[in-house]
Amino acid sequence: MLTTSYPSERNRTAGLFVQTLEQRLVSEGHIVVVVMSAPGRMGFPEQYEVAPAGALVRLARAATSLVVDGVGAVGRLGPRTVVLGHWLLPGGVAAHLVAQVAGAEAMTVAHSSAARMVASLPGPLARSLARLGLGPAGTPWIASCQDVADALLKVAPAWRHGLSVLPMPTAPPRRIGLPPAGPPWHIATLGRLVPIKGLSDLVRAVAGRPVHLHICGEGPERAPLTALTESLGVPAHFHGVVLGADKERVLSSVHGLAQPSRVQGARAEGSPVAVHEALGYGLPVLVTATGGLPEAAGAGVHVIAEPGAQGLGEAWPVYERALVQHWQHRRFAVG
Repeated sequence: MLTTSYPSERNRTAGLFVQTLEQRLVSEGHIVVVVMSAPGRMGFPEQYEVAPAGALVRLARAATSLVVDGVGAVGRLGPRTVVLGHWLLPGGVAAHLVAQVAGAEAMTVAHSSAARMVASLPGPLARSLARLGLGPAGTPWIASCQDVADALLKVAPAWRHGLSVLPMPTAPPRRIGLPPAGPPWHIATLGRLVPIKGLSDLVRAVAGRPVHLHICGEGPERAPLTALTESLGVPAHFHGVVLGADKERVLSSVHGLAQPSRVQGARAEGSPVAVHEALGYGLPVLVTATGGLPEAAGAGVHVIAEPGAQGLGEAWPVYERALVQHWQHRRFAVG
């Protein structure tokens, strides 16, 4: 498995869904080796927010690192090896190069960041990069949501054959009790504290409302978000990174989950694992109309808002009615 993001430390959770997929494959009896590009050669997905020319240079360096290490890993694993590349660039490109050198099969898992960046490039360049990242037309590949698939198929329609749209796997939910009756409404957010997540918009949208935020994750936005919640008087508990039993406790103690993401340069959310986890716990979800979020929330009790504090604020009364109805029914069913 070739990737540029993997949770190498507890507080560095970018690519946590890659680890979850690894664990799922291992549980099914597969032998999995994760190869991550050398530190500093790619880093977090925010690298895709820089100008395309600069991003492509960094991606090429990361691909070189992945190819060198990937060939070695396939050599150790032997025949019947499938090289799985996460992110069209550089993981997909590297996976297909490694497969050619080592005589293995390759498959790409395309996520939002690289897919949207490729789709924003001039047609010939976009098609060439899609070909390098996905392999020959008809090769099996996975898009994490339909929005990602649509972005790539616009520039490379021949790759429709071989496409599967599959969200990343989540851990089985294990609910521990029910939250207290609301309001106040206890609303969680899960993810890295970075601008694309739109958490400052959410804080501004709920100011003055009966809401207690549970902000789970770490990142450069923590200090500004802390200052903002204090200045606006929004009750907020910063949990840090929550995994395993800690995440189960948070998702069992809140009334809903908000994913207030915004478009950041060429980046937009794909199909965040947090939304699927919340739906697994039966939580009403509030999402913004960006990337694959409406699609991800489509199977649950949800409200879709326009990105930004104003859009979230306008959608909040609808979401609050959904919370009231959902938890009235839930408590009646439980007895």
